[in-house]
Amino acid sequence: MKPLLALILVWGVACTSIDAPPPTLAPSLWGTIYPIAEAPQTFAPSLISNPENDSVLLAWTAPDSQEVRHYASLLPTRPTILALNANAPFLYTLLPATATHTHLFWLDNDRDSNEVRLFTALIGNDLVATLDSTRLSGGRTPTYSAISLSDGTVRVVWSEGVMGAELLYTTTLDAQGRSTFAQRINRVAGAHPALTRANDGRVWLFWLDDGALWRALLTEEQPQEMFLLERVERLLDAPNVDEGERLEAFSVAQDSARFYAFWQIVGREGVPSLQVASGGVLASTWNHPRSVGISVLGGNVQTGFNSGAVNGAIFGAQPVGWGTPLEGQHPVLPMVATLGEDLVMLYWRNGEPIGAQTLAKVGVLFGAPTLTTDESRHLWVAWSQPKDATTATLYLTGTRR
Repeated sequence: MKPLLALILVWGVACTSIDAPPPTLAPSLWGTIYPIAEAPQTFAPSLISNPENDSVLLAWTAPDSQEVRHYASLLPTRPTILALNANAPFLYTLLPATATHTHLFWLDNDRDSNEVRLFTALIGNDLVATLDSTRLSGGRTPTYSAISLSDGTVRVVWSEGVMGAELLYTTTLDAQGRSTFAQRINRVAGAHPALTRANDGRVWLFWLDDGALWRALLTEEQPQEMFLLERVERLLDAPNVDEGERLEAFSVAQDSARFYAFWQIVGREGVPSLQVASGGVLASTWNHPRSVGISVLGGNVQTGFNSGAVNGAIFGAQPVGWGTPLEGQHPVLPMVATLGEDLVMLYWRNGEPIGAQTLAKVGVLFGAPTLTTDESRHLWVAWSQPKDATTATLYLTGTRR
């Protein structure tokens, strides 16, 4: 992941505009495409459904005429600047806290150390930050993962330390945004932590270390200085990332029967590709990573979501570029992705794609789209669509028309 300052070098220096409306697009397969804002960033906004307002909360970053800012919008309100310190924030995550508040996490260049750290804050439905930003990590922090547990509690795991020798740390936050002491995870080194919670309440941690994918079961908060894991397992060899390529993101998700691990790789020419491995609770049941390409079939696949008509799909020759799975465990796992210049939805079951929808023509994207669902199993998708050499437009579409 690259911080915002690096992205501004790609896009040029530009300012977000809250007064001039962004350009509109023709409707997607699902309905209206909402223009959220314009900003010099390749990252899609982070988003979360807001049951209290029957709406969607989005967060992103952009510079105004004076400095870099945190922005938020509760659809259909206009973008609002969050009164939180910002230097070069990126990689936002929104998670529920209470009916009236939301946890916000992000990475940023720490002004004291000039290194990337993990920060958090609490945002109200009025788009006012009720707590100032809190720094969670104490060293260089390239990646993190955060998930909701219950009653607004959040578990966070991050990698920290010198590149190539990172250690994993964890903490929890309550519904008021207050964190416990950070604990190092004992006997574990590695990067790209990814958390997933099963429907039975168990929380699984995946991470990458020494060219392999690892997994362990997280237990409840422990009082000792070191946090202990259960059932630590080496699952398989991770895909090779060749010289000139980079691992842009690593994520995990679940359907009813299997875990999925997704590697988002960006090639030498900036072309994204996706690899997947899947398996069960036992390490011996995992298959090897493979590139994700699909073939779209006829028929109408039932997804369990308010997704509308979905064509059948199987592994095939058309390569998937960007891909972001829906967090959590679902009978059918949705993923927002790109196929060429199309924004698409893929649906997975038993380790394979089973359905596909083309939502809209969006051109070439330089970052992954984002995805969320609500209590009624409607789906929302956001993306950052290049407008010109210096600016992208942030868009949102969903199945709630």
